[in-house]
Amino acid sequence: MLVTLPLLAALCGTPLTLDAALERAAAQSPRLQDLQAQIAAGEAQTGATRAHYGPKLRVEANVMVWDDTQELNLAGGAAPQLPPPQQPYDFVVAALLDKLSQPTTVRDQVTSTATVQVVQPLVGLYGVSQSAELSSLGVDVTRLQVESARRRVSLDVIEAWYRVWQSEALRGAAEKTAVSLDAQATRIGQLEANGFVARNEVLRVQAALSAARQRVVEADAAAGQARAALSVAMGEVPGTSYDLAPAEPVWAADATPGALDSARERALSQRPEVTEVETRIAQAEQGVSVARARMLPDLNLLGQYQHTEGSKFQAADAFSAGAVLTWTAFEWGATAQQIDVAEAQVTRTRTALAQIRAGVALEVEGAWRSHDAAVKALSVADAGVAQADEALRLTRARFEVQQATTSDVLDAEAALLQARVNLENARYGRVTALARLRYAEGAK
Repeated sequence: MLVTLPLLAALCGTPLTLDAALERAAAQSPRLQDLQAQIAAGEAQTGATRAHYGPKLRVEANVMVWDDTQELNLAGGAAPQLPPPQQPYDFVVAALLDKLSQPTTVRDQVTSTATVQVVQPLVGLYGVSQSAELSSLGVDVTRLQVESARRRVSLDVIEAWYRVWQSEALRGAAEKTAVSLDAQATRIGQLEANGFVARNEVLRVQAALSAARQRVVEADAAAGQARAALSVAMGEVPGTSYDLAPAEPVWAADATPGALDSARERALSQRPEVTEVETRIAQAEQGVSVARARMLPDLNLLGQYQHTEGSKFQAADAFSAGAVLTWTAFEWGATAQQIDVAEAQVTRTRTALAQIRAGVALEVEGAWRSHDAAVKALSVADAGVAQADEALRLTRARFEVQQATTSDVLDAEAALLQARVNLENARYGRVTALARLRYAEGAK
């Protein structure tokens, strides 16, 4: 049974860290697995192309069964009647005529041939080298796609990770308001018992308390949904139980972003998407070289050994060596058109590079400005909580001396809750804005 990392962490009681979540997501991402398989296929294809550098050994054998043996009779029938031989010369002639009168088998009914051939390309080696380089560049492109996909997966996990903590913080803010209103309801109940407030004032506080408890329920549901989203981002099944290790409050660090121009320069030099298109340009240019190599003649060295059984017309063993030249001299411009297609692809890819560079620069600017706004919003929200908390304290004090109404207290409670919500949203908004800025800049 497969025990996943989050489940194992939960069983062992070890909180899941952000680094562990990132590792798990990278290991389980279907997109990354598909790209890794493409890399393996591309490397195998490159190896197969380079294998054409060496000579090819071809072995061919055949066995033929004929309808009958093939015989040769040079005498055309019986030998002519000659006088009995008297001299040695007569004996030789008589023996020769007797031999010719007998049919000679020149091909057996069953014949067999075995041929071993070695072919070494010469001119074709240039085309092999160009094709191998083209295949290798394709692998490089896929590796860059892996890096891009890995960074995208990491960003998704980081955003989902902090969204969980954001939802937990919002639930905590809702719980604080509920606790405060519960204490307020107890206090106003005592005042009603002593005749200091009317019944409707008590009901208003109780209604506000019910609404606060409802917000806690909704915040709890949102936190559960955020955890499910994190599980999906990590490649897990929603509902997997695990504890998260506390995250470092990065909003407390120096939040001053670097210069926008520097961020653009880093992005254009570090983003794998830009490097990928640059590699695609080299790949397209290599495609032109491959297309041009097809116009060259094909010259191969050839060595051959042939063994024959059952035929008198062929030597039993024969050796030969030489060179074979083939060249398609005319094909209605088919190869030339393929060169034009490859050159057009180079132009298209260079245009794509300009577009991707512009897109990256725009993405960096948007992320930089969003981060700058998030930093400023955090400063404002932090001050807003302190102000709302002090306003509630003063309103309660005025309420105790009958200088403020229940509505004033409830309004102050609502203002404090909203300030706390704004603060948590600003905190985690700054975290995610920072993650997006680093992603846009091409940070690892």
